[in-house]
Amino acid sequence: MPGQADRAQPRLDSVTDAEVGAALETLWGSVAVDTWNARRAAVGKWLSWCAEQGWTAPTRPASTGRSTPPDSETGPLTHRDRPAHRPPRRRMP
Repeated sequence: MPGQADRAQPRLDSVTDAEVGAALETLWGSVAVDTWNARRAAVGKWLSWCAEQGWTAPTRPASTGRSTPPDSETGPLTHRDRPAHRPPRRRMP
């Protein structure tokens, strides 16, 4: 993109965990819970991918934990929540 070469870009290995947390808070700290969770997961996954490539990368700080909607009554499924049987599979001709 024009003009991007002129801007100083920090190297990934110079970015700290705290800076990652501050960026998450600045960009998405006041959005809806589901949006926050999706964005923090995407950033965390990208940072993990960078580390898998052998690059020195920061991690997502624990302070940027997953949020639960305040009115959520949904919890994890247990074996009692699953159907007792599965319907038969339809066979394709």
